Amino acid sequence: MKYLRSLMQQFVTACKNQAKLIQQFTLSLLYLFIIHIVALLFFFLFRLVLFTSIDYQFPPDIQNNFLMQATAFIKGLWFDNVIACYILLLPLVILWITAFCNYHSKWVFRFISIFFILFYSLSFIISAANIPYFSYFLKQSILPFTIGSDMEPLLPEWYWVRHHSISLFF
Repeated sequence: MKYLRSLMQQFVTACKNQAKLIQQFTLSLLYLFIIHIVALLFFFLFRLVLFTSIDYQFPPDIQNNFLMQATAFIKGLWFDNVIACYILLLPLVILWITAFCNYHSKWVFRFISIFFILFYSLSFIISAANIPYFSYFLKQSILPFTIGSDMEPLLPEWYWVRHHSISLFF
């Protein structure tokens, strides 16, 4: 009977430890998820600033077409999600390995926080630098396939519908 009681206590302790590990890993995943969502929000804000800051008249078929502009934003969100997932990959693997080895330490989260600060800062700097760069080159028509260039009549109609309107925000 004493042996059975000892086994039950060990089982209860193991279950509590397992529940604690699952809770810690769940909180780690929630931490990563919140960072991911906040990063996507910042990327969306940069995209929105780019959309509103360009002093540009869209072609008539795109100017009043909310669906095409919304499609551009959705494709932009898709692109931003890919970038954010690449940044998220290493911290996710690290947290998964530390949870598997039952190792939780403050320095792991400090390293992950510094990693996110560095890589998201770099990504946001690139996004912020893209706004004046895009505005400058779109206005000056230096790129060969921008609106207002001499190449415009040579491009087929599907190019404008497919590439220009959607890739406008990439």
